[in-house]
Amino acid sequence: MSDFMKQVFIFLGLAVFLLSDLSYSFIQHFNMPLDGDMAGGIVPETDVNRVLSDPLGLQVLTENAVYANPNRFFAHWTFFVYFNNVPVWLQHWFTPVDSVYVACALAKIVVQLVLLFILARFISGTWKLSVKFLLAAVLVEPLFQTNGYRSYMGIIDPSVTYTFFYALPCALLLLYFKGLFVLMDGRNRYSFWQLGGISIGLAALAFFTILNGPLNPGIMLVSNVVLFYFAYWCKACREEWKVFNAGRLFGVNRWGLFFLVFTSLLSLYALYIGRNNAIFVPSEMIPVSERYARLPVGLLHILTQKLGVPVLILSLIINAVLLKRKVPGAETDRFMWQLKGILVFVLLYIALLPLGGYKAYRFNILRYDTFMPVTLLLMFAYGRSAWLLFTAFRDRMRYVYTGFCVLLIFIYTLADEPEFGKNRRERNALSVMAVSPDKTDVLMQSGEVLLWHGSVGNGNPKLTRRLLEKWHILPY
Repeated sequence: MSDFMKQVFIFLGLAVFLLSDLSYSFIQHFNMPLDGDMAGGIVPETDVNRVLSDPLGLQVLTENAVYANPNRFFAHWTFFVYFNNVPVWLQHWFTPVDSVYVACALAKIVVQLVLLFILARFISGTWKLSVKFLLAAVLVEPLFQTNGYRSYMGIIDPSVTYTFFYALPCALLLLYFKGLFVLMDGRNRYSFWQLGGISIGLAALAFFTILNGPLNPGIMLVSNVVLFYFAYWCKACREEWKVFNAGRLFGVNRWGLFFLVFTSLLSLYALYIGRNNAIFVPSEMIPVSERYARLPVGLLHILTQKLGVPVLILSLIINAVLLKRKVPGAETDRFMWQLKGILVFVLLYIALLPLGGYKAYRFNILRYDTFMPVTLLLMFAYGRSAWLLFTAFRDRMRYVYTGFCVLLIFIYTLADEPEFGKNRRERNALSVMAVSPDKTDVLMQSGEVLLWHGSVGNGNPKLTRRLLEKWHILPY
């Protein structure tokens, strides 16, 4: 068989696996119930209306106003716009009840695809739909756990609201940093006007990203500190990694320096107005010292309760050792500097996390959702190291290492159990409401519809009814 035909078969095999896994994820997402924050964010409730009417949170500055999420306008706006339009549009092909679940599944799979493609781009170094790109995507796709290890390394949350507030903002951050690296890369040669156009788009994306999910301002600040360190203090990194223009102001070219300063100031502003967030109920708050005392417990829970995160870290360590011993060279050195940067980020991020507030349902501060930036970096580091080994190994070593990666894919795929039918009772209740509106109040009080698990009868019936009317499940 010719090399060309081998490449064709490898390409098709990788594509079939990727499409199969993504289809499986879509079915899993379609079977998830709705969550208890949807009615308040889509109708919306009074606090959300206040956020939507004040994108910059200026009321905090002018009136010292305290209300829910003053620094998360774009997360609320995106959620509000999507669910006020997409379910109704989908009713051209689906029943009103089905359209809601299809809309939720579509939102989740699109966010998953965006994250997957960005990670594959960082890992393979190309956007081209090639064997290299598909290999990178296949290496990390099984790590997106919908069930299985989701409570420890989940990216796409069962709650579609959380997907809009955590996974989507993280995807936007990765897009921003990809654009930033284009500006800061000393090997690129753009005209002034090209750089200006890229900068305008990047500034708009940064603005949209920082005033978004709850983690983004903190992630941006920590990332900027790490980037500045590697640009200014780390001479070996500038020489080996070659991401930054040496010899410019503080080791960073002027475009890159502008964005480090601009996004840092904007992040500080977002954190400042976020201090007046009404969701942090004073009666539920605990001292910062106690939050730090609980932090190791949360980390230990993630690392010891299931195999997901420990196996990923162990695989990364094995890959790093193999690269260092078997594949010396510029690419390995560059990856090692990236690994050091990731380690510095993780330590700083986790150390600062208790300062971001406290919620009773996140008892130990660190949970899969606040751990998400670390999980994504681990996914990248594992994928990049595995990809480098694949491209470097030949003959017997490649076959042995392929077996190792297939074993990991098998572990994570097998762990992500189907658990279909999680929303069956809720779907049945909504279907009954659609044909018998007089039963609506009884079914809402039963805890089957638009409530967090275990919160029977604690929702807002008025908001829920209005939402079901918006979606044409109930008559106006």
